[in-house]
Amino acid sequence: MTTISLPLLGQAGFPDAGAPDWWHEADSPLGRLRIDFHARDGHAIGGVAAQAAPMLADVAALDAGARASIRADFASGERARSFRFLEYHLDECSTGELAACFGSGVKHAIGVDQLLAALRLKRIGFYWESDDTYMVLDYRLAGMASDQIIVVYADLDGTVTSVQMES
Repeated sequence: MTTISLPLLGQAGFPDAGAPDWWHEADSPLGRLRIDFHARDGHAIGGVAAQAAPMLADVAALDAGARASIRADFASGERARSFRFLEYHLDECSTGELAACFGSGVKHAIGVDQLLAALRLKRIGFYWESDDTYMVLDYRLAGMASDQIIVVYADLDGTVTSVQMES
């Protein structure tokens, strides 16, 4: 067992090898988050966690970068994943559900600003096996039961590589 001090998590013990996954819930400036680490090919999860420490040190900056990427994705139009995410909820939800989530039940009044205000970061995952999808940030709509999420993928440097709609 390797013990590492991490932002948000404090002192955490990680299996040395063989365990592919480790996760923990933590309070952050953005609310409660699930933070998980995934290792493959015999790598120790502690190595993944140590590499993630600088990113966990400023979760607000990670969130701001992800949100800027969601905004940029949305601006690319109807084929954008974030645009389709909002469109899906506008089509599937009642006026009351929309009002509770977005502050308005009027569909044409709900755009990217309302979407970004309603999104909550719920999970950050770190993955050892791939540099191009090293980190994922999962966003859910506040106050709405939906199996659809927006996932922001980033590389080892924290540069966003894609925005996706997943379930």
